[in-house]
Amino acid sequence: MAYRITLAAILMVLQVYGTMGGRVYGLGKNRIFPPIGPVKPPHIVFLLADDLGWNDIGYHNDEVKTPTLDRLAAEGVKLENYYAQSFCSPSRGQLLTGRYAATTGLSNVILGGIPEAMPLSETLISQKLKERGYSSHIVGKWHVGCYERAYLPTNRGFDSFYGIQYGRGDFYTHEFCGVVSGVCGLDIWNNTRPDPTKNGTYSTDIYVERATDIINKHDPTDPLFLYMAFQLPHEPLQVPAKFEALYDDMPNGKRKTFLAMVSALDAAVANIHQALEDNGMLDNTVIVFSSDNGGSPLVGGNNGPLKGIKGSLWEGGIKVPAFVWSKLLRRPRRKVTQLASITDWYPTFLGLAGLDASELKLDGFDIWKLISTGGHGGQQRKELLHELIWPSTSSRLVPRGSPLYNGTFDTSQRAALRWGKWKLITGQAAAIRGYEDGAPLFFSILGPDPTIEDVPLDKNVWLYDMKRDPLEECDLSDTKPKIVKRMLDRLEEIRQMSPPTIFVSERDPALNPALHGGVWAPRD
Repeated sequence: MAYRITLAAILMVLQVYGTMGGRVYGLGKNRIFPPIGPVKPPHIVFLLADDLGWNDIGYHNDEVKTPTLDRLAAEGVKLENYYAQSFCSPSRGQLLTGRYAATTGLSNVILGGIPEAMPLSETLISQKLKERGYSSHIVGKWHVGCYERAYLPTNRGFDSFYGIQYGRGDFYTHEFCGVVSGVCGLDIWNNTRPDPTKNGTYSTDIYVERATDIINKHDPTDPLFLYMAFQLPHEPLQVPAKFEALYDDMPNGKRKTFLAMVSALDAAVANIHQALEDNGMLDNTVIVFSSDNGGSPLVGGNNGPLKGIKGSLWEGGIKVPAFVWSKLLRRPRRKVTQLASITDWYPTFLGLAGLDASELKLDGFDIWKLISTGGHGGQQRKELLHELIWPSTSSRLVPRGSPLYNGTFDTSQRAALRWGKWKLITGQAAAIRGYEDGAPLFFSILGPDPTIEDVPLDKNVWLYDMKRDPLEECDLSDTKPKIVKRMLDRLEEIRQMSPPTIFVSERDPALNPALHGGVWAPRD
């Protein structure tokens, strides 16, 4: 009898070994447990919203009409303690490299005509996934540098690119006007060439058509990485009338148009999900949805009840909606409240693809086990660097106040660090000058007028107990000096290991669209 049981067990193992790509997995008492992640590399679809605030999605706010996003989030796993950066370029950089903006140096927003970019020494996720045979495509907004052709997406591991190079653009004319320079030019690209043929067509419609075409033409037996970087709901406030009609009960204004743009985003996600289903790809697909930073109430966004706005280091600027949908999830329909970051997707995707990230110098963690089963897999994030810009000459924001301590991190510099339950902010906590006298707290859904907190202009340190005070209402920096000093020492340690922030203060005349037929093009 013992011999027969042993033989049966051996045969079972051999059978599983053959059907699971030659890998033997741990035996339970009476059965073989399946692997945490898929054996066959899954298709990975990353959906990145632009300037979508905490209160700008239906499952956080019933006023917002996002039925598809709400359904996918409900069927999947919501990440309710998840952080991006406070601005566009740094968030995208962290997603693509798995490394903090402070680690790569790309902590500033890339402006039109400014020769800044993610260093070519960084290996992007698109390049790494090629080692497992992935086809990688980006549709939408790039915004991590394009001043020379070497920095374009198709020269950095992506097989195709259709979208915009810079941070914003007219949804119909596809013209981008520099925020600082006021210089305008066409910015919509098909791989390495501008596409002037789409004038009058809404950008999101173009992107969905392109994404659907990629999915339709892709061989489902080969792994696909689709990075769908929407412009929505970033301003300018433009949207087809059919989406604005969904909010006829609201008064006309920025909030109404902004929410209509969010609903247009939802419809786009529905179309992409349907294309995956039509092509029989959903059973082996991981879909991740995330925003790149908090919303801006100045153009209709809302982060309530969180404090702060896009560009600030308060929660409203960096804590954003995110979820994962996949049939590969072992424990779906729940929430994850552990700390997570946009840097975590790089090692997580490598793990799903069967690639080893242990030798890479990443700041992110593989969080698939946390998401799929609720376990930690030996890794649990206890520290998160939200931001660190140095030196002061490497920022478009001036230092705030004077250093609080000698021999540690300069508190006049802009930085934020999470350590366990503690969150420390230094320097210019709010990036929008008009609100620097008092950090924005809560923005009403009905209007853009902020409630102002009276903050001395020379104050440059804030400490919060995020477990007891998630809305950052009680600054403990005066009563917890030892915690402040310990976290400042850690910031200084990180600073000494980090390169100076990439910063070019002057526009390069060679990037002027007038020299490139009215197009924002690389200088070479």
